[in-house]
Amino acid sequence: MAMDSLQTMRWILVSMTAAAGVVAFALGYVIPGIILLFGVSLHVMHWYAHRNGLLGTGPTDTQ
Repeated sequence: MAMDSLQTMRWILVSMTAAAGVVAFALGYVIPGIILLFGVSLHVMHWYAHRNGLLGTGPTDTQ
C-alpha cells in the first residue's frame, strides 16, 4: 500500500513534532517535551491499531 500525499504530510508532521519534543526536552522544557512525545506515541499507536484492523477502517477518503 503506497502512501498518498495526505499520509506523507501527516508523517512529516509527526516526525517534526517528535523532533520538537526531543529538542524541548533537551533544552530543559521537560513538561512540554513529554507532552509532545506523548502525543506522537498516541498518534502512532492509533495508526497501528487502524492498520491492524483493531479499530475498523475509519472514514473513507472520497477525493
